Amino acid sequence: MEEQSSSATPESQPPSKSAVWLPAEGERPAGWYVSFGGPVGKLTASLRVGAEEMDPDEITRLLGCSPTKCHRRGDLYPGTIHKRKASIWLLDSSLPGTASLNKHIAHLLGSVTVDPVAWKAIKKYNCDIFCGLFMSASNQGDVLSPEHAGMLASRGIALHLDIYGR
Repeated sequence: MEEQSSSATPESQPPSKSAVWLPAEGERPAGWYVSFGGPVGKLTASLRVGAEEMDPDEITRLLGCSPTKCHRRGDLYPGTIHKRKASIWLLDSSLPGTASLNKHIAHLLGSVTVDPVAWKAIKKYNCDIFCGLFMSASNQGDVLSPEHAGMLASRGIALHLDIYGR
């Protein structure tokens, strides 16, 4: 079969129906374009350890770090008569919301022990890093590096992502 050559250049071909043309940055009228992609607008992260039957003081001792907040099963929700159904120990990242997912993870794990014996003891509880990703435009995201994924896996920590659109 003979190969057909085309003398048409990309410039002379009509754009596909899915193509979108945007003028160059300096040619865009103010307020007439939409931004897509890039890093997430804001990211929050917390190391969480929880279970129905858990003593938050034990987690503080094992991790060698005081929590940002904690409570025990049976404690009252503030201003109510309702009791909490589980205990939890939380450490919030103090990094700004513009910091990357990897930086938040490294910051949280750098705040607690690396002792594998302590992490083995914690595995009997639910443990994760909870992240809120707040998009300020469409198609934003972040990347979890293999190094940081390994840091989580070696400690038995799950990664929980809650993604919020605009």
